[in-house]
Amino acid sequence: MSDKISGYGKLAVAYAKELIAHQGRPSSQGWEDFALKTGFSQSSAKKGCPKSAFLTLCQKGFISGIPAGYYTSSKKNGKYAVEAVRILQNTPALRNNPGELWYSIPDHPGTYNQQMDVVCALWNEGLIRIPE
Repeated sequence: MSDKISGYGKLAVAYAKELIAHQGRPSSQGWEDFALKTGFSQSSAKKGCPKSAFLTLCQKGFISGIPAGYYTSSKKNGKYAVEAVRILQNTPALRNNPGELWYSIPDHPGTYNQQMDVVCALWNEGLIRIPE
């Protein structure tokens, strides 16, 4: 995994693999519990942007081995994550540059909050699939 990918990207990959191995379903509380178990602080575990990006990708069927379903009510962070996957399909060279990927997303807010680290890490681990 690229050095440019934050701990949230690594968390997303580890949580996805845990869910897949145990045929589990993701949840906001599950993300937070897993983050705490793997050494994140309480405030970092609760950080909404990377968590919402992950849960939306799960919800929309973008993560291999995790069934689509209702996992979050997030709108914006999920939209950014899905758009990032679409961009990576056409520009895979951005897979190790979450900051540049962020600036490729139309209408993104000025503040970046590790949503692309989640997308890039999942993409690089081969866990992203494009739903039909």
